[in-house]
Amino acid sequence: MEFTRRQLGRLAAIGAGALVLPGVLPSSRAAAATPPAGTWGDQGDGSYVDPVLPGDFSDWDCIRVGTDYYGVTSTFGYSPGMAVLHSKDLVNWLALGGGVDDVTRIGPLLNWDRMNRYGRGVWAGAIRYHAGRYWVYFNTPDEGFFMSSAPSPAGPWDPLTAVWRTSGWDDPCPFWDDDGQGYLVTTHRPRTA
Repeated sequence: MEFTRRQLGRLAAIGAGALVLPGVLPSSRAAAATPPAGTWGDQGDGSYVDPVLPGDFSDWDCIRVGTDYYGVTSTFGYSPGMAVLHSKDLVNWLALGGGVDDVTRIGPLLNWDRMNRYGRGVWAGAIRYHAGRYWVYFNTPDEGFFMSSAPSPAGPWDPLTAVWRTSGWDDPCPFWDDDGQGYLVTTHRPRTA
């Protein structure tokens, strides 16, 4: 998919979740937009071609630390949980690993051989850099909010800490004020009958 720099700016203003998929383009346009392997990124003419990443990377949150970008995504019922990715240019991404080595540490019902909680594991997390460490916060729909931190986004990540055991809450956003006080902002989705 090709984007001009202006279009990229508009996408950045919309948010990291804005993607154009080849399947929604007419087949002739989609074929023309699919670059040969290894030729994505800056095309040298003011346009970009997005890479294809092997995985389901939804609910992005992204930060910049120095000249590097780090993103995390939902992983639902899959381990490692809370996928962590790295980029130098916001176009080419490399998967570094996950903030949660095994989602069954959150709850035994997330075990792949039971499939009792498929899709109800790691949801819409956030990554931040504070006090020389990388912090990830996320929730599950039923167990509540969790966090981990690491000196490097590639890990090793500290064991999970249960921040708040609750249900019906989502989309954590950690924030540290200038005085060092930390806050966690979230959304609430009451269950309907």
